[in-house]
Amino acid sequence: MRRGPVLDINPVLTARADGARGPDGWDYDAGTPEPGVNIRWGITSNLTMNGTINPDFSQVESDAGQLSFDPRRALFFAEKRPFFLEASENFATPNQLIYTRRIVDPVAAAKFTGKLSNTDVAFLTAVEDDGLSASGDNALFNVLRVRRDLGANSTLGIAYTDRIEGSSYNRLAAADTRLVFGGIYTVLAQSGLSFTGNGTTSTAWRPIFELNASRRGRRFGFTSIVEGTHDEFRAASGFIGRAGVARELPPIADVPWRTRCVPRELHRYADVRRHLDLGPLRGRHRA
Repeated sequence: MRRGPVLDINPVLTARADGARGPDGWDYDAGTPEPGVNIRWGITSNLTMNGTINPDFSQVESDAGQLSFDPRRALFFAEKRPFFLEASENFATPNQLIYTRRIVDPVAAAKFTGKLSNTDVAFLTAVEDDGLSASGDNALFNVLRVRRDLGANSTLGIAYTDRIEGSSYNRLAAADTRLVFGGIYTVLAQSGLSFTGNGTTSTAWRPIFELNASRRGRRFGFTSIVEGTHDEFRAASGFIGRAGVARELPPIADVPWRTRCVPRELHRYADVRRHLDLGPLRGRHRA
């Protein structure tokens, strides 16, 4: 038995009534009900379209409180809204360049997610309520993520995001790869650029980069990381905890230690970091 494409339409109607005691009893103001709709369409067995108009997220679990010990670093809150959670793994990128919590109060949104041949495809567009805009314009978000399988465990991907609000905009483009070979060697690499402007001034392309090499063997392993972010790098549709920082993590050995009285392997790590000079990138490290 073969199941065909599925189309789900879920209409929503929300209303609120406020009451106050008057001289002749209670007076109620029911306001104006707000209609909305959620749509899910299985275009093919591997490609799905989700859409929403005036979504209601009032039943979503609230965020747990967090303490900020470093005011220079932003706090991360995980996505919990059902519309954005579905197929969220298709939007995953190194360094969290796509972060749907940036879309705070969408008026309407649509996304396409799925797999075409050996390629994962994800596209999201959303219009935000103008009540959250400093300019009074509706902010428009566009997010594209494409990731192609290379063999059994390796991938090659690209990401593009833009946020437009009146004459202000932020655009970001990045490419990344994950290469696994020999069963124990892994190389992760990412490079991206952001471009930001507000109609009168703009910044040139500002970089972000990461290179991570590791070996995971039973007898010996290591991890080496080089990464950096320009201090003017902006990801209006992503999450960058702190810009203007670069670091190098030298190779750290992972050597087994065996005796008859202890576990077969004891992994020893050292946390050794050396800050890099971002002068060639016109960045600054803030201590």
